[in-house]
Amino acid sequence: MLELRNLLKGAILFFIVILISCSPVNPNLQNKSIKSYSTLYYITKKADTDDKKFFEKLIKHGSDTDRKNGYVLLGGYYYKIGEYDKSKELLEKYKVKDEFLEYARHLWLFDIYIKSKNKNDLDKIFVKTLKFKNKGGLSSIICSQYSVNQTGNGCLITIYNKTFSKKAEINNNSSLKEVNSKEVIDVKKGTDKVENNTDLVGGENPNFAEEENSVDVLDDKVICVKTDDFNDNVIKGVLLNIKQNNLDIKTDFSDDCNGRWVINTESKKLGDLKYNDIIDFSLNYEEEYQEIYNYLSLNEIYNFYVISSKIDNVSSVEIINDDKNYIKQFFITYNEEIDNDTVSNFVYIGDYSDTFISVPLIKYYAKYPDKVHVIVGTDFLDKKVFDENFNEYFVKSIIVTPVCVVCNEVNKLFNKEFLDFYNMSPDFDSAVGYDIVTYIKNELDGLYLKSNYVSGIKGIKNDRVYREYNFYKIIGKNRLIRMLN
Repeated sequence: MLELRNLLKGAILFFIVILISCSPVNPNLQNKSIKSYSTLYYITKKADTDDKKFFEKLIKHGSDTDRKNGYVLLGGYYYKIGEYDKSKELLEKYKVKDEFLEYARHLWLFDIYIKSKNKNDLDKIFVKTLKFKNKGGLSSIICSQYSVNQTGNGCLITIYNKTFSKKAEINNNSSLKEVNSKEVIDVKKGTDKVENNTDLVGGENPNFAEEENSVDVLDDKVICVKTDDFNDNVIKGVLLNIKQNNLDIKTDFSDDCNGRWVINTESKKLGDLKYNDIIDFSLNYEEEYQEIYNYLSLNEIYNFYVISSKIDNVSSVEIINDDKNYIKQFFITYNEEIDNDTVSNFVYIGDYSDTFISVPLIKYYAKYPDKVHVIVGTDFLDKKVFDENFNEYFVKSIIVTPVCVVCNEVNKLFNKEFLDFYNMSPDFDSAVGYDIVTYIKNELDGLYLKSNYVSGIKGIKNDRVYREYNFYKIIGKNRLIRMLN
């Protein structure tokens, strides 16, 4: 009886082991360690070894979609570092559902075939590549490597023609004689329209030409992005907002974008083509200076110097250029005029990154640095001011900014989401990109400005946003206080 009981126990244990081993893996557990990511971000950024590790993580721990994305992104990584054989093997083997990534896969293969002059394989994908119609403006990741004056499909066709057609001969009259012109795909200069049959590239005859008299209808949910840098932080902020909030809004980087909204990442201006409006989202440094001036006046401080290259429309105040040589030259003279009892007040106005150059220089060149009080007007504030390499220069300084990602909950959440999504810290530009999408969503929903904007926006006046500027005093290591202003 005891022997039978032991036998049953063994059978039950074996059955449980079988059940456990045959149970499907919980996809939520399987993907637990995979962070949210933007394929467009990884397509356009420079190759980085950390990226390679992330792609390998996608392949090992991701869902089937993530795994395929990982293989193609890894192929793109190898393409960027010039290991074309490894890249080609992965890009030829895997296809993906993500349209941006699938287009990038075609573009990378296109260039690999071009570089190796592999016309047979190129002809198999060339027409398919053209069918993407320069989605997201991604053709620039290839076209930027070649001396061509066209963009989009026109650029790709020109590269193809230059690589595989026989060289044109120029006679003494400078007229162009085309040799073996059957191998050349004709394209009108400045357009992406294919004008002839394309038998040489796979036997297909796609119709890329739009109807002649068609009227473009602006799409309320499409943002046209004008930029020369796909790694721009404004774009990162735009993509993060759309992704994190599951918005039904798309970005289009192409030249023929039909969206209602147009972003210029350099000027930080948003155009509304429906109403012919342009709104400036950049930081108004003169507005910020005025806030600091009001604070100084309330505290009866009238004798101070301004160091900046951001403002010039300030009356009755000496403005010192923030170039290192100008600061040094100023203190050579100034130090001779003061003694140990003189308290010196300086206002620095500039971008956050430049703050870590100019403020240490002020303290370094000052004859009595302990007697120097600095108020910094800038666009951003994070924990970098507490870094051991800089903290001593900022202690007792006041920093005025619309964005502090270590201070309030809205900014802290934005900082965390950006860091989790991109594995890097945000800056003011990324906050602007995020807020532009929030503004567009509110306009579409009829909410106007009823939101917590991460870049401190409080309203719009004369086609420019205005912001709330908060005053923070650095009082020690990892310590600051918000002042009433």
